[in-house]
Amino acid sequence: VEYINRKKEPQIQWMIRRMREGGFVTTDTKNVVDVGGGRGDLAVRIALEFPHTTVTIVDVNERSLQAAKEYAEAIGVACRVQTVLQDFTTFDEDDVDLVCGLHACGDLSDLAIHFAQRKQCNFMLCPCCYTKRYIQGFTPKWCGLCCTDDQTNGEQQGDGDNDTRKQSEAKTKHRDNSKVIAKLAETDFQLDISSRARCLINSMRLDCISEEYSTTLGMYSSETSKRNLVLMG
Repeated sequence: VEYINRKKEPQIQWMIRRMREGGFVTTDTKNVVDVGGGRGDLAVRIALEFPHTTVTIVDVNERSLQAAKEYAEAIGVACRVQTVLQDFTTFDEDDVDLVCGLHACGDLSDLAIHFAQRKQCNFMLCPCCYTKRYIQGFTPKWCGLCCTDDQTNGEQQGDGDNDTRKQSEAKTKHRDNSKVIAKLAETDFQLDISSRARCLINSMRLDCISEEYSTTLGMYSSETSKRNLVLMG
């Protein structure tokens, strides 16, 4: 309860304010999808603040979705909060105006951005758990920006007339640095480094779609969260 009141609630308020002031939710916004919305903390608030919207929570946790239904009913918005017990990899909906997620874990944030691209709709996502990779066969686009081809020198020995000759040979090693950066983003030992790593990952996420979206990387106040950022486009 303390976490919800001190941390999560201010984050929800921040997102609602940005949805309104940034034009992510307008009078034309009808259908919102909450990715991994669980107990409905964000979805129910959206339905309450924007009475012309219907919010669909997609999650794989049945107990959380049941709690979301009860929460929506208690607040009086049950008719406009829908729950879908389904893996987001197989979820599809034609008419979507906004994809959102509060603490969309790991590559779920990347999949949500990909979903928004396909539906040509807005998104507002707060990622977390950068080392988590849940989705088989899906590689986030930002990981491709972390690959380098390192040149290394190798030595090759051979005999010729009892002589030993050494030949330097250039070898190419393909290196994926995304896992290293993700680990740095989660470290608690050097907070400045972890902060830079999180900014780097999320900046790359937005850079990958910069030709399609006008994007913003938002940040909560330090009192609310020193770790979470918000992807908007």
